[in-house]
Parts: sequence; C-alpha cells; structure tokens
Amino acid sequence: MATEGMMSGGFDPGSGGQSPDVNPVAEQGAVAAYDDYRRYLASGQVDKVQGILAAEVRARVGKGPFSAALLRVARNATPDFVASRATLATGQRATLATEGPGPMGLESGIVELVWEDLGWRILKETWTCPGCAQTAPPVVAGAAAAPAPSLGGGEADAAGAAYLVYCRALREGDIAAVKEHLVSDKRAEVDAVPALLVAGIFKVAASVLPAEVKLLKAEVSGDEAVLTAQDAKGGKMTATIRMRKEGGRWRVREESWSNEMPSAGSPSTPAR
Repeated sequence: MATEGMMSGGFDPGSGGQSPDVNPVAEQGAVAAYDDYRRYLASGQVDKVQGILAAEVRARVGKGPFSAALLRVARNATPDFVASRATLATGQRATLATEGPGPMGLESGIVELVWEDLGWRILKETWTCPGCAQTAPPVVAGAAAAPAPSLGGGEADAAGAAYLVYCRALREGDIAAVKEHLVSDKRAEVDAVPALLVAGIFKVAASVLPAEVKLLKAEVSGDEAVLTAQDAKGGKMTATIRMRKEGGRWRVREESWSNEMPSAGSPSTPAR
C-alpha cells in the first residue's frame, strides 16, 4: 500500500519509525526517495530537494541562489530517464544502482542514502559512463602514452602533455585524477563542494570541451605557463589554459573555452 510517507522516503507507520533492516519495503522506500529527489530537481523545487538531502549535504549546499545553481548542475549532469534498483538496504544505509541514456552512451550511477528523520535522505550520487573511454577523442585518449605534439620542447611540452591527460580524466569522469591535475587552491575549492554535486560539475566542464583538442602553442615563464588550444576538427572553439608547476608537476590553474577566434598578433602572456 503506497502512502505519502512511502513516497517521501518514509515507511508505513506500522514499522514504528524504526531504522529499516534488509527487506523489500526498505529497498522500495530508498528507490522512492531517489525518485522523489529526481522529480523535485526536474521541477526546480529547491526547498523540497533540500528536504530530501542528508543533513550534512544540506548544510554544505546551503540556501539561496548559489544552492539553486548547484542543484541545477546536479540535474543537468544526470540522464533524463533512469532505472533504479536497491543493491543494499541495511541499518542506516542504502545503496542504489541506476542507469540511463546519456549523450555519449549508457551511463551508470551509484546513489548512497542514509536513514535520517524517519526517512531516506540522499547522501551521495556518482555517475560514470563505462563506454565513454572507448569514444574519447584520440588526441586526448592517447595523451598518457603519446605526449602532445612538440610545443618547443622542455617544460612547454610537459605542460601541454599534462593538460591533455587532465582532459582525458575529465572526459572519463575520473574525479580523483581530475583533482590530481588541478592546482592546490582549485582542489580546495572542489573539496568544499558537496560530494553529491562534484561529479555533475565535472561532467558539465567536460561537455564544454571540443570532440578533439589540439594544442597550438605554450608560453612558459618560470613555474607559470599559458597554453593556446583549439578544436582539432576545425571548429571555432579556442581556449587559453593557464598552468602552474606545483610539486614538480604541471597542473591546471584555469581554462577558458570560447567560440571566438584569437586575434592575430596578440599572443597570450603568462599570468603573474
């Protein structure tokens, strides 16, 4: 018997409000909670989304325009239609396995929920695209084994190769690898974002990249470098990427892709 409590992630009052053990009712409740969460996201009901998040996530997301923007990123980074099933529902925790069609193929997700305030609350959501590694752009996919074309040798080539490896990690949804290729202050910014939203933010960032990235030049000044890149397939997208050498490795400090072609005779200069 479906009740409003069940649909909001709760359970039949006959359970006495106790935390669920492994059983079909507990599993159904976890799936229902996630379905509600997705429905609230899709309809932009920020307050209801907040109410179905775990307390620690809710505290980090906060309220106001910033939280609404983060939640929009979370919605845009997941498939429009998903099928979910509970793989574990025991004590205070539940895990769902989900999948749905994405722009690059079938995507798989893992959703972690926690039992709080007599209902299931969303703790973490991670999406991956198992087939995306096979469809990754050749220039990026081969970056680890075949460094970027020569940009002048030495540190210029090293900075270029580091950026291509970062691009590959971004496209494959390898969050740990992406963070490893960011400068320390950027990693700190990522760590300050609720884990529920990190994968979505990186997925949006990956969607901005051209199908193939071609590096044009690199200008190095000490531990700073500026790369210029463009769409390898002849598109109008170009980018300026600022890199910094930390811990003996080149890492991404800032990147900016746009549809505006760079003006001739106006090369970028390293940031000070």
